[in-house]
Amino acid sequence: MRICIMSDTHGSEKQVENVISQASMGGDVDAWIHCGDIVEDVEYLMELVDTPVYAVAGNNDFRKNNFQDDEIFSLEGFKIMITHGHLYGARYDTDELASAAKEEGCDIVVYGHTHVADNHYQDGILVLNPGSATLPRDGMRPSFMILNLEEGKTPEVELYRFERKSFWG
Repeated sequence: MRICIMSDTHGSEKQVENVISQASMGGDVDAWIHCGDIVEDVEYLMELVDTPVYAVAGNNDFRKNNFQDDEIFSLEGFKIMITHGHLYGARYDTDELASAAKEEGCDIVVYGHTHVADNHYQDGILVLNPGSATLPRDGMRPSFMILNLEEGKTPEVELYRFERKSFWG
């Protein structure tokens, strides 16, 4: 199963389109994850794709929607928690995130908020952050991830970066 993960699109419908286009060049995308900031972009994503979209609200989403702070679901035998990260101190470290995911019996936790890509294991939990699709804070280019899941196999993660520094329009 091929899953595209994005976060922190901050109102750039054009970049949502760019992520869809780039992600689809590598094959069919079976599901999409958006880790918040801005939920209108998630709603736009849902209009454009015909596969499941899992999403949460971010710190800039101000409860003007029906998106929750956290979502937990299973795909290909993996239990996944998604969150924006601001409620777990993600700007400083991923200790609280990994602990919360472990408490829920999750295998993977996916977050955003920092605008910095992350891919590591912590206390047995795969911790992923796709960075920001529009406004990276690591001096690198905007990014998203592809997560490949197959039941009984180790997850595979690919980070993709765009050629331009930011995308608006």
